[in-house]
Amino acid sequence: MADRGIEWTGGAAGLYIAQRLELLEVISGCETKNKYHIVQIPGGTDIPIAPTGDFNTQWREQSKAVPLLKAKEQSECFERICCPLFRSFTMEFKDANDGVFFKIQRPFKCDPCYSPPVFTCTQQELTIMDKNGTIVATAKEKGGCCNGCCTRQFLITGPDGKLMYEMNAPECGYKSGAGGCNLCAPSCCKEAYVIDVFDENHQIVNEASSAFVFPGCNCAGLTDRSNFVVNFPADAPVEKRMGLLAGMMLIEYAVNEKKQQDQKNNNGGGGGSPANQEMRR
Repeated sequence: MADRGIEWTGGAAGLYIAQRLELLEVISGCETKNKYHIVQIPGGTDIPIAPTGDFNTQWREQSKAVPLLKAKEQSECFERICCPLFRSFTMEFKDANDGVFFKIQRPFKCDPCYSPPVFTCTQQELTIMDKNGTIVATAKEKGGCCNGCCTRQFLITGPDGKLMYEMNAPECGYKSGAGGCNLCAPSCCKEAYVIDVFDENHQIVNEASSAFVFPGCNCAGLTDRSNFVVNFPADAPVEKRMGLLAGMMLIEYAVNEKKQQDQKNNNGGGGGSPANQEMRR
């Protein structure tokens, strides 16, 4: 069987992914190309539904020191500045030897009436491909009218169009485990913003629940923005594992990016430095 560049995820408990903020964006506040570091969380590691404290610190520090893979979006300056929520990009995930393991593509889909989760005209989407350019999974946000008041829904499908997972990003309570609340998360008040994951039969999959986590109230805020944990079910094939990653990356660009832009607008356009914006999330 040909090497697809995704087989290594089969033995992992999950992934820790950190967005590394460029100095230019810290100084100017202008939207630059997003850059990410990936760390593999070894099989057998117990990943909590709402990761906090030392768990986050361990993997965050490893993502800075010895990331397994790195990636940087390739996008147009005009789209990043004028249409940051809908920008198209290609992103290749590479190792230290510059070898490509997989890549992500997102098409440009402008939506002049974008008011999620209540109303959207276009369906935001993102596709993940193996190193050979073969589609592995596609994530799409559920669009339309009156989808809910506080939860955004994302559908993950395989290359055959069949549903792998549904991922929900709720602003209020989440359903995973014993339940909880995403209000004020991720922040120093509530460290983890939990994403609910459902299977093709709409049954909650607790062992697949992933989360965005707060980077910390310290100088790390200057170079860290989004940090998130992708949790893999032990019996999931590599295609479904990559599907969960695709879903989290789309949520990163669709949900987190909107929060960041809203904060800039609420603070007179500039909103201060991105580090200060992150502290207020």
